[in-house]
Amino acid sequence: MRIERIFLGMLIWISTATGTVCLEEAAGKYSLNPSVLYAIVKTESGLNPYALEIIAPAVDRRINCPFRHSRGKVFYSCMPDSREEALKLMRYVQGKGYSYSAGLGQINSWWIGKLGFQPELLLDPCYNLYVSAYILNLCWYRFGDSWKTIDCYNKGVGRASEVSEYTIKIYGELNNVW
Repeated sequence: MRIERIFLGMLIWISTATGTVCLEEAAGKYSLNPSVLYAIVKTESGLNPYALEIIAPAVDRRINCPFRHSRGKVFYSCMPDSREEALKLMRYVQGKGYSYSAGLGQINSWWIGKLGFQPELLLDPCYNLYVSAYILNLCWYRFGDSWKTIDCYNKGVGRASEVSEYTIKIYGELNNVW
């Protein structure tokens, strides 16, 4: 049932003129290949505009999402069915001071302070795509046309590398797109 709802949501988003236009415009604004931006958001969120990844210091029983332990932290992968459900969860984790990533491009909460926007905007697919394109563009200015640019989107400038699990996933997704 959950997979059917996510698939239906992806199908609706992809088939709408708005979703396609937003992706193409966001990529175009920063002279990015729209297929690359698509591959990133598909890998990051499965095209679920309400996707949230939450990083907590310990298990939090109020977060009812699948989780895994890594590097001494708990990583929750949440796929809310609605914007309202995502907002409720987002407000809870903000109140707890947890780090989180939200929306199509899984924009990390660190960017909220850096860029100065309201966190709720990350759940707007168009806005999220523009922020995603902006971040990818920052990486491109640092590393140019390279896989390190793609990895920078995921890990940041200091930890980016040419070959990583992330770049391999994006490469695979690009092969599906092209």
